[in-house]
Amino acid sequence: MTQFDPSEYMPKEGDAGGASDTYLETPGVYSVGFSFAKPLAETKNGNPVKRFKAEVIEGPHKGEVFWPEIFFSTGALTRLGALCSAMGARERFDIESDAAIEKALLHKPFRAKIKVDVYDGKRYAKIAFLEMDVTPSQRRAMDEWTIAAVGRSSARMAAKGLPTDERLPDDDLIDDDIPF
Repeated sequence: MTQFDPSEYMPKEGDAGGASDTYLETPGVYSVGFSFAKPLAETKNGNPVKRFKAEVIEGPHKGEVFWPEIFFSTGALTRLGALCSAMGARERFDIESDAAIEKALLHKPFRAKIKVDVYDGKRYAKIAFLEMDVTPSQRRAMDEWTIAAVGRSSARMAAKGLPTDERLPDDDLIDDDIPF
């Protein structure tokens, strides 16, 4: 029998889902980037979906996060294409592979109008609209965030004993480090 020790997998401060996260609750237009992704899952209707940790990159809400869902069903491909365009992601990728999706979408900042909906008394931020144009100062902030986010991601992988090369093949250990 394999023993599971939950304390080995608890988020540490600064990790995705860690207690240090401040959640975005103010609608507006922000520069954001995906810094972490949960494994590919399915909706109740069987559509593929992935939740990303989105961080606000600049301004008074810098560092605040929200968790948008990105869908990979046939009906959602136009919206996915718009997201890729806003990020500058131009290369083909396998939408059924966690590693390929993460390589295509993580650490590529974009501008978006964020709306906040209320469900059962809780506020949830979501991407309402993508902006395709950015100012030079917004681009500088995005580039600085990308460098820092890639560094944090590499440090987390190294701490787990995983390779930190961003050009990992789709079938590498990244998909297999989930403890269940």
